[in-house]
Amino acid sequence: MHNLATYLTGLRDKKVGVVVKGCDSRSVIELLQEKLLDAKNITVFGFPCEGVVSLKKIAREVDLDLVEDARVEGDTVKVTVDGGEKSFPLAEVAADKSAAAATTTPCSRTSSWASR
Repeated sequence: MHNLATYLTGLRDKKVGVVVKGCDSRSVIELLQEKLLDAKNITVFGFPCEGVVSLKKIAREVDLDLVEDARVEGDTVKVTVDGGEKSFPLAEVAADKSAAAATTTPCSRTSSWASR
C-alpha cells in the first residue's frame, strides 16, 4: 500500500480527506508543520497497521499474476494460487520497512504538536 500523503501537496488548495496507516500519519504531520498543507482543508482518517507484506518476497515463491486470494491469519500469510494454497510465515514475507516502523498507531496533530 502506498503512502497517500505524498499526493496531498498537489491538492493543497482543495478540501480533501485521506486515509493513512499509522506509520504514514507522520508524513501528513510533517507536511502540516512545514506549512505545505492547510490544516483547514484536510481531514485525516487513520488506522493502526501491524505491518505490510512485501510483494517482492511473495513473488519469489509464486507468480503474482496467478494469485486469486491473499489473507493474513495470525502469524501466517495464506495465498491462493491456481486453486491451491501456499502459506508463508508473516515474519518472512513482511516488508523490511514494516519491521523498522516505530509508529503503528496514527498520530494526531495535537498530540504530536504539543510535544514540540
